Amino acid sequence: MKHTKTYLGLSTMVIIGVTTYNIIQKNLLAFEPMVISTITLILATLFLWFLHFLLHKKMQSDFKKLLTLSIGGLLGIAGFHFYISMALEEMSLDVALLFIGGIPLMTLVGALLIGKKTRFRNIFWVFFSLFGVLLINFPMMHLMTFMPKTVGMMLLANLCLVFYTLLNEKMSLKYDLREIVTLQVTTGTIILVMSFIYKMETLTYNLKELAQTLVDLKIVGSILFLALFAVCASYYLYNDGLKKVGAVMTALFINLIPVISLLYKLFLNDDQLRFTGILGSLMILVSMYMIEDI
Repeated sequence: MKHTKTYLGLSTMVIIGVTTYNIIQKNLLAFEPMVISTITLILATLFLWFLHFLLHKKMQSDFKKLLTLSIGGLLGIAGFHFYISMALEEMSLDVALLFIGGIPLMTLVGALLIGKKTRFRNIFWVFFSLFGVLLINFPMMHLMTFMPKTVGMMLLANLCLVFYTLLNEKMSLKYDLREIVTLQVTTGTIILVMSFIYKMETLTYNLKELAQTLVDLKIVGSILFLALFAVCASYYLYNDGLKKVGAVMTALFINLIPVISLLYKLFLNDDQLRFTGILGSLMILVSMYMIEDI
């Protein structure tokens, strides 16, 4: 099968995402989302630069490259983490994941708006996949609360990731993937730290609370997992997918998250497997098989 390695990499990214979701629910749910995002990105930045110097890689100081990649980090990483953190202050993780299911469709619309062409059947399969996501999440629809500010923050987070996806589709063909991830995570971290410091009223309390709980190995391990895998590995695999199979196909793998989550609940939590879950999962898998690269 063509692009098998890329699809396996993107599937690994989804598994990391589901694992991250469950780690946050079990070990980090007591922390403010902004605290988790900021600390995680700081550690990821330190690791990426350590890896960069360890491998003795030279980064060409091309101003245009630095500026373009920095914009991607500013909006796609800092913006995404900031807005999703704001949304999660009022919205549960489950509902946030349901909103994230709209990213592939938003990416497709963005791609068409910037002049990409595709067959109608590809558009159909992206919609088909979205309906699959809705079917899987159908039992929890009653939990959704439509607060304009919260929904707006979630949609802004989605738009930031869509911008990041479409921008990096081009950047991944021009520049080294390691450089892209390192520069963008660094830029995103700097901007997010500035936003974090702006909230001075809760900053001291958050850091004290974090320092007190760092003696818990589960919390330490969880934060390290988020930094090394949920940020460093996932952004690398995502950009590799953009380079190999394009923006829309890469974004479509986001819709595998509810499928893997369903399997996780089924095997680890003895969750009852509903017909809507089976049908929705099949719809997502069929759409991913049928769609062509866009």
